[in-house]
Amino acid sequence: MNDSSKKLKDGVTQSLDKRGMPDRGLASHAVELGSREKREDMNDIEANSGINSGHYHELLDRTHIASSYVQLALGEHPVLARHPELMVLYETAVEHLDALYLAVGQHDATWK
Repeated sequence: MNDSSKKLKDGVTQSLDKRGMPDRGLASHAVELGSREKREDMNDIEANSGINSGHYHELLDRTHIASSYVQLALGEHPVLARHPELMVLYETAVEHLDALYLAVGQHDATWK
């Protein structure tokens, strides 16, 4: 274990960023869109449901706000620092919100 990692419960090691905070590795959580057929099916659904590109931007914004709020409200909480298993759950929640943000951005890019 070096300065850029910390040991968690059961010998699990977690990478840390340059500030010593858990590295969430956002790029590793990008969601692939899948096949062309799935995208075409999605476009058909969107056309029939009144969804437009503004809705994607709105969801991107709300997802960013949710992730930012969770990080601001919980990220430095002392209970998380004391209980690594809770920190892992917190980090997972943030990672999932960040993955959602990336996935919505991918869908927005395919919307025509």
